[in-house]
Amino acid sequence: MVGKYEVSFVSVREVTGPNYNAVEGEIIVKDGGKQVAVLHPQKRRYNVQGMVLTEAGILPGWHRHLSVSMGDALGGSENAWSMRLMYRPFLRFVWLGTLMMALGAFVAALDRRYRRATAKIEMPVNAAAKVS
Repeated sequence: MVGKYEVSFVSVREVTGPNYNAVEGEIIVKDGGKQVAVLHPQKRRYNVQGMVLTEAGILPGWHRHLSVSMGDALGGSENAWSMRLMYRPFLRFVWLGTLMMALGAFVAALDRRYRRATAKIEMPVNAAAKVS
């Protein structure tokens, strides 16, 4: 269970991409017994650099994100893997906050006080000599 969702690990399979080999998991997400999505997180090994990276399976929504990442294979069974499940409520509101800050910067840039030219105070060159 993650949040209100029931998450089931089904299987893994080998996948070959354009520049990587991967192990891809199949994860079924259910809400109240009804299947909502099938996610496919991957554990990728890139051929040239030999780097191992994780590609998350994400179930987005306007009020939450549910993501699944594959960890390492556990010993003993071919279908035993560690998984990281993350339920992030209201993640889209982070972008709403960014838009509000951009709007505030735009409104501040329209303020006349920032656009008004300042008067320059010029002192004649000979004025300094007269003071001494």
